[in-house]
Amino acid sequence: MGAHISTISTKGQVVLPKALRDRLKWTAGTRVVFEESGNGMIIRMEPQYPRTKMAEVYGILKYDGPPKTI
Repeated sequence: MGAHISTISTKGQVVLPKALRDRLKWTAGTRVVFEESGNGMIIRMEPQYPRTKMAEVYGILKYDGPPKTI
């Protein structure tokens, strides 16, 4: 792991070091989220699907068979 250093360009762009991109399997087009932290910034991959609650998706799959208990 260790520290990796990059520089912000005049356009505000930052190049993520190749070792990090390879380890995280981030390729061109990967969307990232920037979150301010108490003493810095957290960069993480944007979730592929929005966060949902069980109540929002419960019962959406059709089942043609005898009733089942949980």
